[in-house]
Amino acid sequence: FRSARESNSKKVTHMAQLGLDVEQMGTLISTLRNQIDAINTIRSTVNAAVDNTWWQGSDADTFRAQWLDFHRQLGTISDTFGDVATIGQGQLDQQQETSGR
Repeated sequence: FRSARESNSKKVTHMAQLGLDVEQMGTLISTLRNQIDAINTIRSTVNAAVDNTWWQGSDADTFRAQWLDFHRQLGTISDTFGDVATIGQGQLDQQQETSGR
């Protein structure tokens, strides 16, 4: 987030306003959804590599437990991005309805 005084080293003054920029919100939603896809690709790709790697012993068990925990954390991040994208989409829909777009 940029402050009202920062934008590529140029002073920018914003008047008080409510609402959102439809184009910017659409970009944010697309970015979130693209990152969900990227996270899910990482999860599945690494998970397949872990599953297909022969490795036995306590180090392997520790690694797999740590990967499983991280895999779950990535899932939580992906889910949170989805929740935020859904909220943003709702706000975008409301703004478009209000402004008649």
